[in-house]
Amino acid sequence: MLLAAACWLSWQSALACDVCGCSIGGQYMGILPQFNSHMAGLRYQYRSFVTNHPASLLENHGPERSEEYFHTAELWGRAQLSKRWQVFFFAPYHVFRQSGFGTNVSGIGDLQLAASYILLNTADSVRPLKQTLLIGGGIKAPTGRYQQLQDNERLNPNLQAGTGSWDFQLNASYTLRYGKVGFNSEATLRLNTANANAYRFGNRINAAAKVFYWQQGRRLGWLPYAGCTVELAGVDTDGAGERLSLTGGQLWLGEAGVDLYYHRFSIGAAIQVPVFQDLAGGLVDSGNRISARLSVFF
Repeated sequence: MLLAAACWLSWQSALACDVCGCSIGGQYMGILPQFNSHMAGLRYQYRSFVTNHPASLLENHGPERSEEYFHTAELWGRAQLSKRWQVFFFAPYHVFRQSGFGTNVSGIGDLQLAASYILLNTADSVRPLKQTLLIGGGIKAPTGRYQQLQDNERLNPNLQAGTGSWDFQLNASYTLRYGKVGFNSEATLRLNTANANAYRFGNRINAAAKVFYWQQGRRLGWLPYAGCTVELAGVDTDGAGERLSLTGGQLWLGEAGVDLYYHRFSIGAAIQVPVFQDLAGGLVDSGNRISARLSVFF
């Protein structure tokens, strides 16, 4: 339900080319057992893109095709403030590389803080049907560098470690479990503002829906899951408020993964495969994505 609703709500100059694989990905909470506890963890994501650079934009400078590789390691956690309120933090570190142009970028990304209000929680019920529903919002601070240069030219905004802007988000998450089988959905709407360069990324919607199976053994619990993820990006605008062509788009991914739980610790991995995409007017193609995570609950 949340996925359907989110889907119906409403990438500028890397060596003189206006298109480039996007580094500004979505923020997901995922399936989080041990709902009423604090949590801290480290997670990693790898993304890749192939970008076709039209000759009309290259100005006889640079290759007509490039590959972008994005590695992100992120500290994140959850604090249970009360029976109804939870706070999440996200602190990423990025390593980006673009072939052809010889671009290499690394650095701290934009920090994020989000709060969620628990509208519904029957996770402790003795009944086999259990539900949780959270709604909330958050803010992203411009802590990452966004004006890095190469050959005295400012890198593409999508290749910067940060956006340079204060951005805001609204989110919702719903989990339903009957016995060992469950369903999880989440959606985030991110409202972006302009940075000091007057560049504004288009607003974005990220949504995901998964089915999962929970099995608790004597010592080890495991939770395999599968589902789909949707990322929708609006068109970017420049300092004059003009809509920039070859920006924005949509990406649909199929996903499968597994999480393992041992006492207070959890480890997991997942893969996402594009099933449909239309990025930057069809000039950018996303590759498969791989993620891994390690968490501790306390």
